[in-house]
This record gives sequence, C-alpha cells and structure tokens, in this order.
Amino acid sequence: MKTRWGFCQPNNAIITLNSRLIETPKRCIEYVVLHEFAHFIHPNHSKQFWDFVTMLMPDWKECKKELEKWG
Repeated sequence: MKTRWGFCQPNNAIITLNSRLIETPKRCIEYVVLHEFAHFIHPNHSKQFWDFVTMLMPDWKECKKELEKWG
C-alpha cells in the first residue's frame, strides 16, 4: 500500500496494515489499528465513527497529524 496506512474489509473481517507503519511512533500505530478496528462497528467515516474513535483515543487528531509527516 502506498497511499494508506491501513485498510479494513468489515465483511471479510480483514484488516491490512501498511508495512511502513512500523517506522512510525508507537502511538501512530495504535491510532491506525484503532481506526481500522472501529470500522467493524462503524463501516464508514460517519460522525458516530469519529465519536467512537474519540471516546477510545481523545488525541487521535495529533496522531493523524504525525502520520502526515511520514506519508
């Protein structure tokens, strides 16, 4: 994967992670894994999805910004 850090296929129960993710800080990895697992509950990027992610990781926006530096 060149343009994504992770990808979730909820119908097949598959999460794929970019191998370059291992080069990023641990907190970024945690954010991507959480983000992809959240798609099993909310398969889109709805308000409910982001509310769920925020509930579990209130500082997710900081992690996302950090990942942009690596991308």
